[in-house]
Amino acid sequence: MKVLFEDKFIIIVEKPASVLSEPDGKSEDIVTMASAHVCKPCFLVHRLDRNTGGAMVLSKMQKATGKLSEAIQKREFEKEYIAVIKGVPEETEGIFKDLLFKDS
Repeated sequence: MKVLFEDKFIIIVEKPASVLSEPDGKSEDIVTMASAHVCKPCFLVHRLDRNTGGAMVLSKMQKATGKLSEAIQKREFEKEYIAVIKGVPEETEGIFKDLLFKDS
């Protein structure tokens, strides 16, 4: 687990694809890994799907979890996704918006 930022309230880590966001009792998860790193419980602020890798924010204090969750609900917390594509797009830049769904 790579630590991207850490202070007394939060820890931001890079979650590898295939690692769970939260414990399921069977598989490796980022909450348990972060808790072991800081030697105390960490709290989940948001999740990433198992197959998705990227930056995750975890809190080190329950009060911080509430504040961050509130910021997410009020849309004061921004997530940005970057995709790896095959081929060369016609446009050199832009924003692609599409409906995301789980493909069984």
